[in-house]
Order: sequence, then C-alpha cells, then structure tokens
Amino acid sequence: MNQTFRRPGPMRGYALMTALIFLVLLTLVALAAIKGSGLEAKMSSNNTMRTQAFESSELSRTLVEQLIDANTFNRGWPNSIGGDLPNNQFDTSLLALLATTSGCTDGFCISRDKVATTKPVQWYNGNSESWFSASSSGCLATGCVFKPNSLDTDATYRRNVATAGGSVTIPLAAEVAVFKLYNTPAVGAGLAMDAGYLQRGRSSANGGSLIYYYVSSRGHESAATTPEASAQTAALFREVPRN
Repeated sequence: MNQTFRRPGPMRGYALMTALIFLVLLTLVALAAIKGSGLEAKMSSNNTMRTQAFESSELSRTLVEQLIDANTFNRGWPNSIGGDLPNNQFDTSLLALLATTSGCTDGFCISRDKVATTKPVQWYNGNSESWFSASSSGCLATGCVFKPNSLDTDATYRRNVATAGGSVTIPLAAEVAVFKLYNTPAVGAGLAMDAGYLQRGRSSANGGSLIYYYVSSRGHESAATTPEASAQTAALFREVPRN
C-alpha cells in the first residue's frame, strides 16, 4: 500500500511574535531602569538641598555670634547699616559680615527696631517679641515664658559663595533669631574685695557677669521666595561683657 505524506506548510508569523515579545520585555526592563535612575537622582537632589540648607543654617548661626559680641561690646551698630556709631569703631572683618546693598544679597541684614523703625534692633538691650513681658533681668524673671517657636527674625543672611574653581556658585540663605535669656554674675565675681580689685572679679563689666543668648537659625538651599528645603539649628551663646 502506498502512503502519501504531506510536507507541513511554512510556519508563518512566529518569528515576528517572538521578536515582539522580546521587544516588550526589553522595553519594560528599560522603563524600570529609567524609573529607578530618576528616583535615585531625585533622592540625591533632595539630599543635596537638605545638606545645603543645614550648612546655611549652621554657618549663619555661627557667624551671628560675632555680631552679638560686637553689638554687646559697642552698645550699638555701625553707620553703614543705619546705626549710631562710626564704622571705624568696628573691625573690618565684622563690617564685611554686614550687608551694604539693597535686598540683602551680600551678608547679614539686621532687622529694624519696632519703636525706632529706622534703626537696627539692639540685641544686648532686650527682646522685640510681643509676648515677652519679663523685666530687663531676662527670662528668669517672674512671668516670662520662653517660646522658641515664636521668635522674631532679628537678622537675615544672604550670600552667594563661589567654589574654588569659580565654576559653581552656592547660595546661602537663612533667617536668624536672637533672644536674650538672662544676665548672671560669673563665678568669683563676688570675691572682688578679697581679690583686691586685681583679679577677674574686680567688676561686673569686665568678666564679672555673663549674658546668655538663645540663637536660632533656619537655613534654606536658595534665596527663592518659596525654597524647597529648610533646616533649623539652635544653640545657647554665652557672652562675657568686657567693658
């Protein structure tokens, strides 16, 4: 008996379908990789902005302590920022910290006094907060309730710092609050008589007293109206009056 075998016809379209399936799989892998890279880039950018905001806060808080010392020592501010004292009474390094351009773009802008609105506020002389009702002795006085989250802005810091190569400019921006806490005699100040007026306790104005300030700084990654990142740091600053 003779049997006839038919040769199967050509398998049309399978190569195309296989190629399409692999193409879809590769596309999904590529999209997942792109999404992961975008997320990592966003995380890196957020971390950079947060670090920059923290550095702005820390730098401003540290530098403003020099201004507190100068304001306490001189009992005022230089003429260059609307104060009553001549500029040559202050160190040139300190004058360089104070902004001299409009818009506060090159240093610290000291806030205006609420009473004498054309003059900068005097930190050594008290506090501008409306809720502060203590006497001149500071926040240890009866009825004083310290509110660290409700402090007035006493200085604004703005400066653009160029890197070593000059190719990148890093903006620094922060708002600083300075709150005078209290005055207290230094240890040994009451021994002035026993010391024969020759030691450190010979007067309250020359190392015999201490002034404590609370300094709070909120830094940003840029000077934009609505910055994307912010960081707040705070510290107690002890000032030793020297005159």
